[in-house]
Order: sequence, then C-alpha cells, then structure tokens
Amino acid sequence: MDKMKRLSETIRTLMEGEFSGYIKINFSQGSLGRIEKSEEFEITNIAAADTAMKQVCGEKDVQHALRDRKEMQIVLQWLLPVTVCVLTMAGCAATGTHQVLQAGHSPAAATERLIQPGDAASIHYLCRLQSGEVAASTDPFSDSLPKASIYEKRGDTGPLAIPAIGSEDAKRIEAVEDVPIVQMRFFDAEIAYQLGKAIVGMKEGGKRTVELKAAEPISKNPGKYLASLNRIRIQPKNVVMPKHTYEYLTKHAPEVGQAYTHDPDFPGTVESISVQDVTIRISVTPGIKQTLFGPAMISEQGDNYKMDIDARKGALIRSADMVGRISDVDDKAFTIDFANAFGGQALMCDVSVEKIQDANLMTSESGTR
Repeated sequence: MDKMKRLSETIRTLMEGEFSGYIKINFSQGSLGRIEKSEEFEITNIAAADTAMKQVCGEKDVQHALRDRKEMQIVLQWLLPVTVCVLTMAGCAATGTHQVLQAGHSPAAATERLIQPGDAASIHYLCRLQSGEVAASTDPFSDSLPKASIYEKRGDTGPLAIPAIGSEDAKRIEAVEDVPIVQMRFFDAEIAYQLGKAIVGMKEGGKRTVELKAAEPISKNPGKYLASLNRIRIQPKNVVMPKHTYEYLTKHAPEVGQAYTHDPDFPGTVESISVQDVTIRISVTPGIKQTLFGPAMISEQGDNYKMDIDARKGALIRSADMVGRISDVDDKAFTIDFANAFGGQALMCDVSVEKIQDANLMTSESGTR
C-alpha cells in the first residue's frame, strides 16, 4: 500500500490548496502522473467506487486492489469533503496505462481534456456583425466575405493565446465601477475576454459558434464615454507653423517638397521655409471622400476647404483600438458613444481550439524552473 500512502499524501496537499478535480495516475511508472482538473462530483458510497473500478480495471484487478476493503472505505470517505475523484488505485498497475475515473462518464469519454477556468488556450476565431460583415479574425479569410468598416487586420496572424475565464471571475471583473476610459477593454481585447468565457468546457480541436455581447460599463458618469466632433470642418489651404513645432511633430528638419500629413483628410507638402516658420500647402480634390466617420463632401471656399461629413446615427466608428457608435447628429456636430466595446452590437464568432495549456501544469512547471 506504499503507492496508496503516497496518493493519500498528495490528496492531503491538494485539500490544503482547495483543489477540486480529478487525478490521473500511472502506477506502472511507480509515481503519480500529471494532475488535471475536471468536473466536481462526490463518491457517496463504496459500492459506487467498486463498480467504477471494475469497469476500468476488471474484476480480478479490483479484488487484488481491495485486499483491505475497510481501509479503502476509510480513504474514500476521507476524500468526500473535497469532492476529488480518486482514480484506479494499485489494481490497474498491471495494465501500465493512464486510466481516469469519472462519475457518469465512460472511461473513453473521461480522457478528453476540457478547458477549465484558469487554463490557457490557443484559439482561432472569425467574428461577424449582424449584417454578416467580418469585424475581426485571427487569420486571413476569403475575399468573397464582406469586411465591416471597423475591420482591421491583425499584426500577427495565427492562433491567439487567451485565458479561460470562469463565471465568478467574470462577475468580479464586470463589477468594477468608474473605470477610466484608458483602461477600458478595447475592441480586440473585449473579443478575447468574451471568448475566454465562451471556451470553458471546449476540447482541443473543438469548434463552436458563439454570440458575444460586450458588457456595459458601470459608471456614475455615463457622459465620460461620449466624444463630440464637428460635422462641418474648415481647413485653410496654407498652414504656417513655427519651425520648431514642425520638427517636433515630424521628428526631422523641414525640406521644400516634403510630404506633411498631420490630418489624413487634409494631406499637404512643405511649400516654403523661412528662418522661423514653415509654410505647408494643403491639397485636396473637391468631391466625395470617405472618412473615418462616413462619406464627406469637400468643396473650396476661397482660401479654405470645407468638409461636410455625412455622419449617420447608429453607424459604427473605429478609432485606433476603440469602436463606438454614433449616437446623435445635428447640423453642426455628431456624438460618438464609446461606452460599449462592440458599439452596442452582438458579434457571431466561429471559434476553434488549437491547443490547451493546463493551469495546474503551468503552475507546476513554473515552480520547478
């Protein structure tokens, strides 16, 4: 019963750490195998344990393992408070295989590794808006699929590593009040967070389609997430600025003919340079131009250009890492609401799991380095 003693010592250590899961054991190697988490359950009596062990190990091996049935019963009753599933004891040593015992599951099904909260997983995903347009993806996709205006290609394509998030952790995260806007979950980060909740229970190679909805922030000042911008913009055709300001903005000395684009809607070039100033000539073709906020009409008015943005209520806007929704439009301005990371829309995401990293293994490996 030396192996049983070592197993008991391991279980005692797990109890102190409030572990709840199952243990995978390989007695043919004379030591415990790796520890993995699984669904919680209770072994309520010795008969249930005997039956399960017979299914896995066979009648002969079980009889050999349970020479001292009173001792076995004491061990099982001791394990009940932590709801730990004790696997095939010494009776499976002759087979030399890793066996897993789970209540209500066949041995074959029990060996499948499912994602648990705290695990890390490498995933692929493709998310669409309600219109069917692709809003985000970890990998390149067919040109036949329409892209949303908020879609931006990832810098690094391929699987994305994310943590699996349990319901209790999610409640704590989403209960934070008055989070500064710079600390909000941005669009891609919100997708990763929501998928972290959705992948719990999936297995390696598993695929599913999930609907994601961004959590609304809890705030005593909802207006902090609003941005008001002018719908009518006036841009001088010639811009004169101090030389030191130009050098600060561009990080280099000015040269005639040098391109200057402080505002992507109004690109220009350096026209002349004096001792103190730099003159930049803005050059824009009048007509319809697509802007970040929607189509705009550009016209000339004397020494200026006039841009009239056709901002439409409900349209999604992406600015850097943030996505917002135009919530209000009038003759002079429009308002963008950045409170919801998805602009208030739901995303339909096809997600697949490439690899799972066990949280217990990650903790164990880091502790042995």
